[in-house]
Amino acid sequence: MYDLLHNLPYRYDGLEPFVDAQTVKLHHDAHHLGYIKKLNAALESVQYTAIPLSDLLRNLREVPASIRQVVRDNAGGFYNHNLYWEELATGEQGMPEKLGKALNGRFGNFENFKNEFIARSMSWVGSGWTWLYLDTQKNLQIGVTLNHDNPLMEYCPLQGTPILTLDLWEHAYYLQYKNDKKTYFDAFFQHISWTYVEQLYLQTP
Repeated sequence: MYDLLHNLPYRYDGLEPFVDAQTVKLHHDAHHLGYIKKLNAALESVQYTAIPLSDLLRNLREVPASIRQVVRDNAGGFYNHNLYWEELATGEQGMPEKLGKALNGRFGNFENFKNEFIARSMSWVGSGWTWLYLDTQKNLQIGVTLNHDNPLMEYCPLQGTPILTLDLWEHAYYLQYKNDKKTYFDAFFQHISWTYVEQLYLQTP
């Protein structure tokens, strides 16, 4: 089965003022851990052998129908949170050259990219995730998925490889921001590890 929980690459208070320590601890130690436990329980119930998480998401049709939706929800929650925690930085970082060039080529400039990313996030109603991803033609795209779906999943309307994500679920921000999602979205851009995002961009085959 899958490891119960990856350690955060910073202290609980390491993302302040973007997200306070109480929110990070609840988000990581309760919500994130809960998805992993439910995923493992579902797989164990049918003696399904664990495979690399990305392969599991790409091949959901091979999962027994009796647990497929549970696996889809919780494997997605597991994967999405792993990416979310790793892509965040304790402070503002500069934009690496290759990623910056790619964003400028696709969106015109960084501000256009940021504005579109936030606008797509603001327009979404309900739980989900906003993505920067490489589509199957290796073009950078922005999209939003419902619940814990992501572009790796064969059922997802977005198809490709995620390189950046923003958690739109209320548990990610509500203790601190209440219903002020725009401030949360703006603050997110002050705590992105662009070096990590560029690594994912360059590693995509």
